[in-house]
Amino acid sequence: MKNQNGVILNLIFLKGIVLLIVGLILVIFPQSTLSMLMVLIGIYWLVDGIATIVRAINRKESMSSWGVISGIIGVVAGSVVLSKPYLTAVFTASFFMWFIGISALVYGFSGLFSGLKFPKGTIGKQSMIYGGLFSIIFGIALISSPYFSALTVVYLIGFVAIIGGLAILFLANSIRKKLHS
Repeated sequence: MKNQNGVILNLIFLKGIVLLIVGLILVIFPQSTLSMLMVLIGIYWLVDGIATIVRAINRKESMSSWGVISGIIGVVAGSVVLSKPYLTAVFTASFFMWFIGISALVYGFSGLFSGLKFPKGTIGKQSMIYGGLFSIIFGIALISSPYFSALTVVYLIGFVAIIGGLAILFLANSIRKKLHS
């Protein structure tokens, strides 16, 4: 049982170290991280596209033509992403931030106008108004600089990973001290 506890404890330490390293990589190299993520997505789409084409051809059913079309789209998308990973990272991040920004604006205006329609003294009226205003500001910030916003998200994820890694390491050290005492 003691050996099993040691293995589990070492795995907890390993998890904390890996999370800490990933967080540091995200914070130190945010642009490279976005590009690398696009390379991984490109490889996945390329491999998945080829596998889908092979599977569709081997089925020899009437619906296999859709599999071939889907596979070709995957191969083309993967090839495009792999040929220009930095450019696709910029476009993908920008699109994603625009999408979130527009969603935040719609949610914000909806919350703001709904809050303003409530009668005075209604519970939650102020929360809806302030939440709507915050969401509108957030949406404008994302849309005004989508690539910067995407880098900010990478930094945020990196800092959360660093804090999580440190917390896991602290927890594992506390467990180790209790096991040895």
